[in-house]
Amino acid sequence: VDGGLKMFGVERGLFPSIQAAWVLTNEKWFKPNKGINFLKVNAGFESVGNDGIDNSATLTYMSSAAMFNNGITSIGLTNIGNEGLRWETTNRFTAGIEGNFFNNRLNFSVDYFDKRTKDLLVSIAPIPEIGVNSTYVNAGSVLNKGVELELSWKDNIGDFNYSISGNVSKLKNEVTS
Repeated sequence: VDGGLKMFGVERGLFPSIQAAWVLTNEKWFKPNKGINFLKVNAGFESVGNDGIDNSATLTYMSSAAMFNNGITSIGLTNIGNEGLRWETTNRFTAGIEGNFFNNRLNFSVDYFDKRTKDLLVSIAPIPEIGVNSTYVNAGSVLNKGVELELSWKDNIGDFNYSISGNVSKLKNEVTS
């Protein structure tokens, strides 16, 4: 449960998550061998809320300000509140596999992710006649998904230890609305 900006008259949002992993090499049915030292699969889902904007974004208020540097003070509209703001919400699904092979010399991991953000909190400039510089709205959604692969090899030649590693990623980022 996260607390912050008061939206819909409520300061809290519920953002659940669950993660699970299974180490296959710890199972009794998995026979120890020289080729596979460690093998794990994992998956998870998480929901995250973002209210990282000014706490007064839902309030309309006025304030005083000096005008024309001549000591005259006026009262003017400072913020246009948006009581309809919703939490910016990101839902992310992940799945992966990780393994160590050949006496832990070869290591690899493959991870897939699908991250979807909706109700983006965006500062916009309303029409100039209103007299305020910006206000917040929920606008748009974004999709980020991809696969990441990491490989490494570590070994030694006599007293000389070395390791080589690299990773490759394929990502898709798209503004969906």
